[in-house]
Amino acid sequence: YNGQFGRTLNPYDISRTAGGSSGGAAVAVASRMLCVADGSDMMGSLRNPAGWNNLYSLRPTARFLEDEEANMKECILPYPISTVGPIARTPSDLAMLLGTLVGSDRYDSSAFNAERDVTGYRIGWLADWEGAYPMESGILQQCRDALEVLKKCGIEVEHIKRAPFSASELWVSWTTIRSKMISDTMISDTMIEEFGQDFFLKGDPPFKNEVLWEV
Repeated sequence: YNGQFGRTLNPYDISRTAGGSSGGAAVAVASRMLCVADGSDMMGSLRNPAGWNNLYSLRPTARFLEDEEANMKECILPYPISTVGPIARTPSDLAMLLGTLVGSDRYDSSAFNAERDVTGYRIGWLADWEGAYPMESGILQQCRDALEVLKKCGIEVEHIKRAPFSASELWVSWTTIRSKMISDTMISDTMIEEFGQDFFLKGDPPFKNEVLWEV
């Protein structure tokens, strides 16, 4: 959403949402306004809109991109809470953009190496967290089929069948960490100077309800 053009709509069905938070980027790629796009993913901001717009995306491993180290000074965790990643129409386009992002020169397309040996790499697959997260019919089997292909490439795949804790505990932990990070970002000296120390507690705070929920 933005004030100029309003809500971003799903190009496949304008009665439905494009997802978010990188919904604009996903729609631009899906409608061929862009070849590829990048964005950031905290807990689905790239993967969610990619899935809802018939695209591909991923959240790279923390610290996979060099310039994420610059954000660590403000982080309460030993790793970045948000990571930069790609959105594309095909897996190969996705890999090429990711390879460019992690290259020694961020705009050097030669950084992409489709023939890299992945023997010995390990993947931990959580599936649907012991049934906690509903999946459309056929999705889990398609994932299993893809993992079998990766096994043939020499990758070790471990299916984590027993969730280490409940999905509800995961959600509470995540929202607590996220709220702390966002509130620390928003409660700056400038905002306190402009709105006062207790501006969050006032009856008419200078934020949308969605922002207040975040903190």
